[in-house]
Amino acid sequence: MMDLKAILLSLFVVTLSLFGITHAVTHAEMDQLAVACNGQKADIDVMKQWRVPSSDSGKCLMKCLTDYYKMFDSEGKYSLKNTEDSLYKAWSEKPKEHMPIIAQHCDNMMRSAPKENLGSCQMSYDTMKCINEKAWELGWFN
Repeated sequence: MMDLKAILLSLFVVTLSLFGITHAVTHAEMDQLAVACNGQKADIDVMKQWRVPSSDSGKCLMKCLTDYYKMFDSEGKYSLKNTEDSLYKAWSEKPKEHMPIIAQHCDNMMRSAPKENLGSCQMSYDTMKCINEKAWELGWFN
């Protein structure tokens, strides 16, 4: 049986698809995501600035996102393919050629993740921070 978080995330995605939204989420959609992932207002406020929240609750909000997009494999390791696929889904309006660049860059960085971090909120934070920094570097949010 699906848990409440999975149901809320599914409803969030269905809502986006009903409105034809297949690109980066808007601020209002981030608020919905906060509810689905038990996010804190302060963390969502950071996300609305196109940054990654670094508080403990923000790191776990990132875990909710990486879990939803299945960015890690069954062992909790970074998945290059799943991350690239999730970038295409979440940021369809961005240049397609950037997706493998970002995913590969973060794959290179996440290979050195300590085993004790696999599948953790910290690893999700590190992954999303890597993605975010590379996206800024590529001019996504300028």
